[in-house]
Amino acid sequence: MNKKNLSVIIGIVIVVILALVLVQQGVFKKPSGEGIFPMPGTTGSQDGQAQSPEEIDKILRAAVGVLNISTCQQIKEEEDRKRCQNTVILGQASAEQNPKICNQLEDEPSQIYCKDNIFLNQAINTKNPSYCDQITDKTKRADCKGIVSSLK
Repeated sequence: MNKKNLSVIIGIVIVVILALVLVQQGVFKKPSGEGIFPMPGTTGSQDGQAQSPEEIDKILRAAVGVLNISTCQQIKEEEDRKRCQNTVILGQASAEQNPKICNQLEDEPSQIYCKDNIFLNQAINTKNPSYCDQITDKTKRADCKGIVSSLK
């Protein structure tokens, strides 16, 4: 495995872990109070047959593993399917290091979170603090510059 593939895999893992942690802490909230990444199995499915959290997790892992958003269509419940799609979008954006992909996320806070993580990864991977200047959150921007300066 070459260094570039390893950094892409690490980036994807970091994004997924950060997303799951932030979701668990309720950082991503819609005005209605629902998160953009609702917990699996929290609502009934479209055909009355609820999928188990394990089944939903298996589909989510498969979708993220191949970064294929269409795999998420196997999830019956709309909110769980959206969570899957958002996770795949985050993974695609991270793998391609392309902040434009983040615009596919539904709400602006999620888009900003996604883009900030890409800029952080680019700054770290290139050891170039100028990427940090594109980070929206001032605290994250300062942290980014500190991390990059410690790498030199």
